[in-house]
Amino acid sequence: MSKARRFTCADAVAFMTQVIGFEPGVKSVARALSYLCQRGDVVVMTTRHRPGENFAVNVYARNDGPKPMMKPTPLTPELPGGVKEKTLGPGHRRVSFGMDWKPYREPKSDRPWRGYQSSLVKV
Repeated sequence: MSKARRFTCADAVAFMTQVIGFEPGVKSVARALSYLCQRGDVVVMTTRHRPGENFAVNVYARNDGPKPMMKPTPLTPELPGGVKEKTLGPGHRRVSFGMDWKPYREPKSDRPWRGYQSSLVKV
């Protein structure tokens, strides 16, 4: 599709039907469009909401290309034992119970069953 052209999910299904020879499901095309929006290849221009309907129709257009993704930050390794809580942001937190309740962290050669021990026992 040309870059200046605006299209909906139904237009994308009709276009793909001509190209691939069969009609793909609207749900799978909508899922693919949302992935392309998240990646930055497609952008939502407007959202049409007709009165009396409980859904909105997005109007898409092509974008310049993928936007640079943030480098994923590695999680800190869990220390043996204890409950640790880290506040990540407003309303979000990460709770780690340590290795007390994860009995199979050792290599396969030496992994004795340590049982499921509660970290709260030591409190």
